[in-house]
This record gives sequence, structure tokens and C-alpha cells, in this order.
Amino acid sequence: MAVNFVEKKRKQQYLLFAVLGVLAVAFVILWFGYFNKPVQAPPPEEIVISKKTIVINYDILENPVLKALVPFVETPLYEGDLGKENPFLK
Repeated sequence: MAVNFVEKKRKQQYLLFAVLGVLAVAFVILWFGYFNKPVQAPPPEEIVISKKTIVINYDILENPVLKALVPFVETPLYEGDLGKENPFLK
């Protein structure tokens, strides 16, 4: 008979730990998810747009190497038959 009392006591201990664990998890979820106030972001700082002028140096286009370049000749259009025969018409 002593064995049954020990087993029942052990089962009650496991049940107690399980219930305490569920309560601890529920407490943590409620504390961080419901009761904790959300953190507000600080107000955004003013955006400063600098009005710098952009200066483009066109002197590089006067380079003799660039002047020696020749544009491509246009490719003539194809004058033959386009495509191939339809094999399903035979």
C-alpha cells in the first residue's frame, strides 16, 4: 500500500509543476503582450535638404581619343524569307 501513496504523491507533484509552468507562461504572455505599454518612437527629426549645385565638367568630351571614335554603320534589314515552313500543313 505504501507504493500507491508514493505514486499518487509523485503524480500530484508532476501535476503541480505542470500547472505552475502553465501559469508562469500565461503570466509572461500577459505581462509582455497585454499589460506592458508599447514603446513610442521618438518624433522624427527635420529633414534638411541641401541645395548644392551640380557642376558637370564637359571638358572630358574634348579628348582627342573620344574624337577619333567612329559610329557603327547601320545593319541592313534582312531581305530573305522570314521563318520556316509550317510542318503541320503537309
